[in-house]
Amino acid sequence: MIELLRFHEMEKVGLLQSILESEGIPTFVGNRDGLAFPLFSPSLWIMNEADKERALAIIRDHLQSQPAEPGTERTCPHCGERSPGNFAACWNCGAALDSTL
Repeated sequence: MIELLRFHEMEKVGLLQSILESEGIPTFVGNRDGLAFPLFSPSLWIMNEADKERALAIIRDHLQSQPAEPGTERTCPHCGERSPGNFAACWNCGAALDSTL
């Protein structure tokens, strides 16, 4: 078994576990009760070392495809203006905003 990540929110660990399992990668969640013990966050493990690179790529793709948090801001690559993180296009020029902050 190989630990891939630790995260303080069990919901996010569970979501990533579901995504990996749907891709045929067997997983295990450790420290499910990590909320009761803050020093021990829930962790996501894969069962087979051979799945590590593929699992990391799947998680990376999922996280990058998520919209930015509403409280964050993104800089327009076209005009340089700052827009709220949940906007898909720049408020100033209308150019598409990438998922980068």
